Amino acid sequence: ACFIRAKYADRAPKNMVVLVTDEPYHAYAMVAQKFYPKLSHAPGISPDAFIDPTAKIGKNVRIEAGAYIAANVVVGDNCVIRTGCVI
Repeated sequence: ACFIRAKYADRAPKNMVVLVTDEPYHAYAMVAQKFYPKLSHAPGISPDAFIDPTAKIGKNVRIEAGAYIAANVVVGDNCVIRTGCVI
């Protein structure tokens, strides 16, 4: 499926579901929020995150599982480091 402006609908592949809208970017953003509701920003450090012993971690930080914080990195207060981030 694809959000698309009416003037481009005829360019879509024949097997594609076309969702016609005047604001495709806005429509996509609204739908994406339903599939991916707001993520937590609650502080906490996952035991499954790698944090080098020389890294400095601020207050009220969230570091999720799978994050990698390398040597001498400084993570400031109130930061959120999501899964898979490498710093």
